[in-house]
Amino acid sequence: MRLVEAAPSLATAVRDERREIEWRSVAGILPEDIDSANPIAEDRCASARLDYLALGDWHGFKQVNERCAYSGTPEQDRFRGNEPGYCLVVEVEAGQPPKVEPVRVGRFHWHQREYTVAVESDIDLICTALAEFGADDIAQVRIDGRTDLAGHRRLTEALAQAHALMRSLAHDTAYLRLLPTAEDIAALRADGYLAEVIADLQDAQRDGAPESQARVAREALAILCSELDAANAAPL
Repeated sequence: MRLVEAAPSLATAVRDERREIEWRSVAGILPEDIDSANPIAEDRCASARLDYLALGDWHGFKQVNERCAYSGTPEQDRFRGNEPGYCLVVEVEAGQPPKVEPVRVGRFHWHQREYTVAVESDIDLICTALAEFGADDIAQVRIDGRTDLAGHRRLTEALAQAHALMRSLAHDTAYLRLLPTAEDIAALRADGYLAEVIADLQDAQRDGAPESQARVAREALAILCSELDAANAAPL
């Protein structure tokens, strides 16, 4: 008998041509906080003379023993990796150990990335990594450190391009300090009051400043410089 196991949330015990459905998990296999209050004994296959015990309600593939396995979900559904994205093809013959073959069926790839910008080459690295994502990728990207306006512009463009191509992209640049150079400020044509505001926002990010204040200043400076940059780039 040939079985394809891919459905989570239930356990199927196969004895010859019959199946028994049980809402249980094998004792001591899953983390304590999610383990079933109605556990299956570790020797259940032997004591019940089961040819194969198919388990679900665990999001990743996990082989318990030669006659027992969790198939996991056919598609990964969270960033934490525990071998998801498989179905199991199981060939069962009475009195013989089953043949269990994990088959990769998951389409999407989940990624968590963290980057720190210290020098210009870090921007190159991040832009290259973002360009490698495709339509089947799901990612969380966190970028911190410090950069000038040109680097910030490149990162913003790279994130926008990746977001347009990917299944999903969530990014956090709240801890990336934007430190415009004198040349940046001149190119923004920020003089008078605007120049004073930029200087104040830079001062609010200095080392030792309260984090809540520094974060607001980072976000405000990024917005202000982006708006000025866009206004200067617009045709007259």
